[in-house]
Amino acid sequence: MPLGLWRKKHTIRRFNGCMEVQDGYAIPESYNDIIILMDVQTTKKGHVTDESGDYTLQRLKAFSDDEVMTASEAEKRRADCLWFQGKWFECVSSILSENTVLKHYTSEWIQCLNQEEPPIDPDQTEKEEEETKV
Repeated sequence: MPLGLWRKKHTIRRFNGCMEVQDGYAIPESYNDIIILMDVQTTKKGHVTDESGDYTLQRLKAFSDDEVMTASEAEKRRADCLWFQGKWFECVSSILSENTVLKHYTSEWIQCLNQEEPPIDPDQTEKEEEETKV
């Protein structure tokens, strides 16, 4: 019995495999951008310091009926990434809560330091295709 009162469509980047190295060259993994209904809430910001300088990273908490994936070294899989407020966030925790009739996944996300390409907006792609037909 899903409760979608605060849930909105969000883009999740799901990676299909691991990064391979062949003949000394890295072969990038493939991914699919999927849409999931989620209630995404901002939580706190934290500081990270490395040799390049200081960074402020946003954290999120999200609720959904669909499972989101964390990184798995055994399966050589990267964690799912969430596109939110113009930035990518990586899933660091995903737990299924089955203690009520409203079973759902609660996930935690942290802003990615290395931002990848933004997702392709499917609505914009359809508009561009229609314009080229005219």
